[in-house]
Amino acid sequence: MPYGLSTEYSSDWVGRYTATKSEVHVININPSFASKATDKLSVGFGLNIQYIEATLANQLDSAAICQGKLVPAGVPVGVCDGAGLTAANIGNQALDSSQSLSGDSLDFGWNAGLLYDLDKDSRLGVAYRSSIKHSLTGNVDFTTNANLQGVLDAAIPSFNLFSDTGITASLELPESLSVSYYRDIDSKLAIMADITWTRWSNFQELIIVFDNPYQSASTIPENWDDSYRYSLGINYKQDDKLTYRAGIAIDQTPIKSPEDRTPRIPGDDRTWLSFGIGYNMATDMSIDVGFSHLFVDDTPINNTDASFGHTVTGTYEADVNILSAQANFKF
Repeated sequence: MPYGLSTEYSSDWVGRYTATKSEVHVININPSFASKATDKLSVGFGLNIQYIEATLANQLDSAAICQGKLVPAGVPVGVCDGAGLTAANIGNQALDSSQSLSGDSLDFGWNAGLLYDLDKDSRLGVAYRSSIKHSLTGNVDFTTNANLQGVLDAAIPSFNLFSDTGITASLELPESLSVSYYRDIDSKLAIMADITWTRWSNFQELIIVFDNPYQSASTIPENWDDSYRYSLGINYKQDDKLTYRAGIAIDQTPIKSPEDRTPRIPGDDRTWLSFGIGYNMATDMSIDVGFSHLFVDDTPINNTDASFGHTVTGTYEADVNILSAQANFKF
């Protein structure tokens, strides 16, 4: 899974009209082959078969919808006011409606790499992974507040603004380029370094198109920048069975400013501190266990949604712990 995301908030939090749940799962199957072109140079190529599944949910401000969408469409103000959806009730949680959008896609990309032996103790690697353009299809499910539904049913029953419908969206996951270096200091100690560039600047907005002709397309500005990740690591081989590992990484956020940061992805610069142990159980079998702690900068947000102008202002505080394990078998 090259990308993953899950954020979830309660339905009564202050930023509920922007996000209550955001979930993205990506599964990437990467068959590949490699060949030794010369005594020093190896080349590799792979195909990426990538499946993505996404869910986005948020509350809807029923009074703001009635006053800001239905009244301009011809519903008398008095009808909204009579249903309790007055201008004074904009932001009233008790009147909230909600929507949940979900979709998935299967698309393809490729990756390639070079590995060059500088000498018997060191090597240099270059790896490229293409972007993948996904065309997601799915559905939106609405839960409409009874007051708002009554206005829709009584005033303009053919105006099915919040009927469940199909949706489509385009999403391009970015290309990346990595340059890495490895060197054996002696028979026990090795050092590693890596720089990775990721082209997040192609993620400028997310546009969701509804099959329902009464529902206009939703455009969510993102305005991301390219980002870089810098890492250093060491391996210490105690003996033929046991290897210790440690590393540090500086991981830049692609989000440019508090105004561009949304509650769906409240990311910021991260510093990774990692430790691990590798153990050879036999000549053809080994296990690895690793732990990483991510120090995340305090993350300011000052985001205004494009639909009704609701603004989320504040600061996120976060840190992350990751524990991983893997088993390796040679055939």
